[in-house]
Amino acid sequence: MKTLTRKKPDQFLPSNNCLHTKTFGLSKQEFPTREKLKRGTIKEVMVNYSMSTSWIPLRNRATAFNDFATKFNEILQEGKVYYVSKAKLQPAKPQFTNLTHPYELNLDRDTVIEECFDESNVPKTHFNFIKLDAIQNQEVNSNVDVLGIIQTINPHFELTSRAGKKFDRRDITIVDDSGFSISVGLWNQQALDFNLPEGSVAAIKGVRVTDFGGKSLSMGFSSTLIPNPEIPEAYALKGWYDSKGRNANFITLKQEPGMGGQSAASLTKFIAQRITIARAQAENLGRSEKGDFFSVKAAISFLKVDNFAYPACSNENCNKKVLEQPDGTWRCEKCDTNNARPNWRYILTISIIDETNQLWLTLFDDQAKQLLGVDANTLMSLKEEDPNEFTKITQSIQMNEYDFRIRAREDTYNDQSRIRYTVANLHSLNYRAEADYLADELSKALLA
Repeated sequence: MKTLTRKKPDQFLPSNNCLHTKTFGLSKQEFPTREKLKRGTIKEVMVNYSMSTSWIPLRNRATAFNDFATKFNEILQEGKVYYVSKAKLQPAKPQFTNLTHPYELNLDRDTVIEECFDESNVPKTHFNFIKLDAIQNQEVNSNVDVLGIIQTINPHFELTSRAGKKFDRRDITIVDDSGFSISVGLWNQQALDFNLPEGSVAAIKGVRVTDFGGKSLSMGFSSTLIPNPEIPEAYALKGWYDSKGRNANFITLKQEPGMGGQSAASLTKFIAQRITIARAQAENLGRSEKGDFFSVKAAISFLKVDNFAYPACSNENCNKKVLEQPDGTWRCEKCDTNNARPNWRYILTISIIDETNQLWLTLFDDQAKQLLGVDANTLMSLKEEDPNEFTKITQSIQMNEYDFRIRAREDTYNDQSRIRYTVANLHSLNYRAEADYLADELSKALLA
């Protein structure tokens, strides 16, 4: 059997001329067409693969319709290698694909597809990776190749289009050593079947750039996600993540609520709004009727390890304090129940300092978990069972600098008024954003 390797194959592939192909991004979807509206819909199976050539791997599309779509969909499996003969060649439709090959295949009743078990001559997928920080400069609807570590995998959910059609979707977050993270949308069967663990490397080819509340990525028919690819770039990225990146703070290109992930624009705004502790005290922030918010960059100088948490009700949606009973259970008066154990929640007190002064802050459960990296139940257990690990965790944050978003509000106790400071949000310093902000400010000063 002769394997065809020319860039522009004949219009029809006879039985003695085959394409040596490897499938990528195998997918199936029904598309309505004008000619078939009265008789139903045409089923189209789309296959993206690399074509074996003597100089560069080319990717193009194969389509099949109706019964042939069902037939070939059962044969073809993503990532496997096949010989394809008696397929028709037709000019590619660029409006339906981002692949650059000028031709696409039509699979019909005469097409023969056989699995190839010798992959020695199959071309590897060729990537043109860009770093995640460069996506903010990419045009919407452009297609890019990215390499990232899977940081977060969200549950799949169902969407309904305006036309009433239902889609399955799952969002994952990837990060890389540029210090940025981005959301990637998976669709339909890929969203349902996705089972890679967090921390895996993902190489994604031909993923579309979208802009809805900030830049993100979306998989399409021409997109390919290759898990843990055996390429030098993937090994280097995995090594960086295991040694440094796992605990890093990333800038997200998509606007997210809260401070867990900051967009580049919101980080710049946050830095610009900082004041010193001394200024906050001098301006009596917190004495207005509703209190005041302000931002500071400061280091943690002390953490109180006594009474850092309280026993809360373990019933869902109840955080009321519970009292231990003589029989060892914990009583919640609000729920009128006794539970075997409490749900410990943080009420953490820390001292912070900057170059001007010192301040005592209170962190509630969400912010304290973000700061310490463990929940209060875990830390309470460590305090009793592993004092060394408890000390290691509580001391690991001391003298580390953070950005704090603080709420100041006047509080009266025993006829004495004072300002109480609570942490609304916090995050580790992002030195890339810090440097970019200082460079911009310096440029403005020089041009003034």
